[in-house]
Amino acid sequence: MKFPHRRVAEPLALGNWRKGPVAAMPDPAWARPEFDDSGWEPGDLSVPERSWAAFRTVFVVPEKLQGSSWNAIELSPIDDASILFLDGERLGETKQWNQAHRFRFPRPLTPGKHVLAAFVRNDGGPGGFAERVRLLCETPAEGYTRMLDLDSAVATTRFEVDGVTYTREVIASAPDQVAALRITASKPGALDFDFVLQRQEGAKGMAAGEGRLKLLGAAGHGGDKQGVVFHAIASCRADGHLTQSEEKIEIRGATSATVLVAASTNYNRSNPHAPLGDNLSVKNASTSIGLSFEPGRNSNLEAFKTTEDSFGGST
Repeated sequence: MKFPHRRVAEPLALGNWRKGPVAAMPDPAWARPEFDDSGWEPGDLSVPERSWAAFRTVFVVPEKLQGSSWNAIELSPIDDASILFLDGERLGETKQWNQAHRFRFPRPLTPGKHVLAAFVRNDGGPGGFAERVRLLCETPAEGYTRMLDLDSAVATTRFEVDGVTYTREVIASAPDQVAALRITASKPGALDFDFVLQRQEGAKGMAAGEGRLKLLGAAGHGGDKQGVVFHAIASCRADGHLTQSEEKIEIRGATSATVLVAASTNYNRSNPHAPLGDNLSVKNASTSIGLSFEPGRNSNLEAFKTTEDSFGGST
């Protein structure tokens, strides 16, 4: 789970990358701010198989943005792995080739020139550095708490950012096969977020109607064999402005929002060697997501209490 924060300024994109020599191992000097990279080639972000390459960019934080406190960085996937440096100091490393990355700086950036360097390793196949790198200006949360109420079967997370208290309530209903998330803000119109339905590999997300996204995919089963086919669908409702694209739903200016997620597979419990039709998993998930659901008022409560009582009740 990502620790909550609030973005207080638009991200600042970083470009003008220069690529150093391809090597079996990178030279630590390439990460130092004083290193002269004027002889490096600009633009190419690829890395050959079974080798390392270094990338550098120099950027300037202007005086007028000093109060914004740029304090984090966001990178699109890096294939396969990398080590990142900011002004010569090690910032962190990445190991997941197919997911985005985020790092918080040890201290906010000061106005003036800075150097970001990346040593990128490609273990095989196509590989390279992130196509998108952005500086972020975020205010971290305070008063962060999490709790599970064993009487209502609701998991609640609460935190405060810039004087606004945000509450997230989550339930998972076994009878309805739906997980529900409700988010509220103590200040009207203070709730802004993006919702994406995705998986690291073996799946494709897409729009599924107004306020809905779906995810279609299959688990791996070795070689070219297809594993269990799965289908997930999510519905998002909010009292603010909702904008939808093929990949995500954006909520802006809301006070409350509810997200429902349902999923199903073609696994056949009665005969695992005879999978159910793929369309059945789609139908089951779509039926579940059509339910009206509110945390604390759900058919899961009775089933939850029955299970809880079988283990001796709450403590």
